[in-house]
Amino acid sequence: MTEKEKLYKLCILDLLIAIDEDVVDWRNYPKLWDAIRFADNVLDIWAGDNLKEMRNQLEEEVAF
Repeated sequence: MTEKEKLYKLCILDLLIAIDEDVVDWRNYPKLWDAIRFADNVLDIWAGDNLKEMRNQLEEEVAF
């Protein structure tokens, strides 16, 4: 995975966490669900994994 893909994945993970914590309601954004499904397929995000754990691990790899 390229650095750019890792950054995209971090953004999507942050968004998914916000949705999971009811900070963002994806139903207010009709195209968002399609974008998340596409990101899931391309970046292999949503396989029942712990999103926060996945984000933390990826942040370490990107080395902010």
